[in-house]
Amino acid sequence: MMQIIPIKTRRILETDSLIELMPKLHEGDVVAIVSKVVALTEGKLRRMSKKDSMHEEAEMVLDETMMLTLKDGMLVPSAGVDTSNIAPGFSLGWPENSYRSAAILRRTLCKKFHLKKLGVLIFDSWITPLRNGIVGVSLGYSGFRGVEDYRGTKDLHGNILQITQRNVADGLASAATLVCGEGRESTPFVIIRDAPVHFTSRAVDPSEIRRPPDDCLFRDLYPREVIKKSAHLGA
Repeated sequence: MMQIIPIKTRRILETDSLIELMPKLHEGDVVAIVSKVVALTEGKLRRMSKKDSMHEEAEMVLDETMMLTLKDGMLVPSAGVDTSNIAPGFSLGWPENSYRSAAILRRTLCKKFHLKKLGVLIFDSWITPLRNGIVGVSLGYSGFRGVEDYRGTKDLHGNILQITQRNVADGLASAATLVCGEGRESTPFVIIRDAPVHFTSRAVDPSEIRRPPDDCLFRDLYPREVIKKSAHLGA
């Protein structure tokens, strides 16, 4: 049975090493890490203007691109920039490359704890259209398949599944979000033990979890600029 184990820590600082703060991990674990602490220790914290912090935050968002933007293959508000759980006068975005960060952390953790099967997931919380509240979303992962493909297999009645794929990475991110909290919980790590994942040592191709806007069920709702940007970036 899958276990979801929240790990509390002291307040993490820019100068901290996540590896040194990490609890002991076991073979077959997936460790989910809040994106904010990854970005913080990678130097992504930015000081906002004391005179006009709101203007400064807007400029930081505009540096990333639009207010509702295609970023890292996801359509997100404010380009992932946030001020919650950050000291007043500062703002923090996502890690520069969450897949690369996850792969580096996984290699180091496997060496530290002498593991072969280990997953690392960097996650954040976000909102979904027409729903109240937040759920978890994967920004990057390493060590396991992010998507399991059921196409070509049969359901309970023998019907051949045509389009079904299971989003493993976002499912784990939502499970982690349930226990890590959004306020004063100080829970930046979540160990997910006995998760139903397929471990792999191959490098993750982010395209396995991303669907281009022009091939999405909701494509008619997206601004034209998003479709154009997707084509330009090859998202």
